[in-house]
Amino acid sequence: MRAALFIATLEALCALAVAEEGLFKGWFSLNRTTDSIWVHCELDVHVNEQAKGVASVECQWEGGATEKNEGHLSETEVSELRTLLQQARLFEGQFWGHDPRGVDAALVTITASDDQGIATLVCTGNESFDSGARQGLIGFLNELNKKVSKRGEGR
Repeated sequence: MRAALFIATLEALCALAVAEEGLFKGWFSLNRTTDSIWVHCELDVHVNEQAKGVASVECQWEGGATEKNEGHLSETEVSELRTLLQQARLFEGQFWGHDPRGVDAALVTITASDDQGIATLVCTGNESFDSGARQGLIGFLNELNKKVSKRGEGR
């Protein structure tokens, strides 16, 4: 009985490890949306099968002003983003948070997809983004947003 349970557990862990190894290995897309009563911004990142990445930022401010910018990711940025996505384990764990737009704060969400699936997570008020790989992912995306955008979000 114990041997069968041990083997079943080991097989499940191996299957999980194999599934995780395949995440974000080929093409992937990522969208980080920041929405408040003052501005709505979307950072879209697409990396193709050849590991060539492009990022675009589109923001619309209250009053109608719009900004659109696009830039390419370096090989180092693609590699770092891929590693952060794998370590952040977006397809498991906590995906919920809070919507603070009622108190003039921003709601931040991330949607990540690859050939394995798609995951949408609320970052605002989500404790899993307060440290570790998920915090690193948010920091990376904030810096990428600044690089691509002429004004930076909310400025």
